[in-house]
Amino acid sequence: MTFSARRFLGYGSVAVMIGVIVVLALEVRALRPKARELQRRKAFPYAGQVQPTVRAVALNGDTVVVGEAAPGRAQLLIFFAASCPYCKENVPAWKRITAQLRADTARRFDVVWVSLSSADSAQSWVREHGLGVTDTVVRMPERKTLATYRVRGVPITLLMDERGQVLFMHPSVFRTRAAEDSLLQVAMAVRPRRSKPVSPRATQD
Repeated sequence: MTFSARRFLGYGSVAVMIGVIVVLALEVRALRPKARELQRRKAFPYAGQVQPTVRAVALNGDTVVVGEAAPGRAQLLIFFAASCPYCKENVPAWKRITAQLRADTARRFDVVWVSLSSADSAQSWVREHGLGVTDTVVRMPERKTLATYRVRGVPITLLMDERGQVLFMHPSVFRTRAAEDSLLQVAMAVRPRRSKPVSPRATQD
């Protein structure tokens, strides 16, 4: 084999290697969004996920089933902590959203504020931010339950249907009206249904 032939083969091998590297780099790049989505699903609730029902005690002493609504209704869960500055920042957006949902003539929505704080701290926070007697506020400080819901930080806003399936999740402050509107669009797409037997799901106390 002549020197020119060997050099040609050498160049060819380098070209093949470069081609393989480029293909692998493109595949890695294509997989990154999927990897980020998987990480996000590990860290937060996600649309399509079915949550367990949890019996929680409201600040007024009533027992509330979190994660389950009546047939044809949806449940909005607002996770907050009294010491969380971002939750305080999110209060105006939460109030706008809940006002819109309560104005729905079909009465398709239950709104539950879920506190990660002590009862006294939650009561003070409710008074400070002007939540009314019609607002349902429950405590869910147990780590096991929060881990089941994949709540590792607050604020989190979660919209679920009657089966406990997540329809919408927002894991931070609503910084734009467009973000609020995206939740409301999903909520207004909920359609009342005829009563049907609901498949049993795990219930935690």
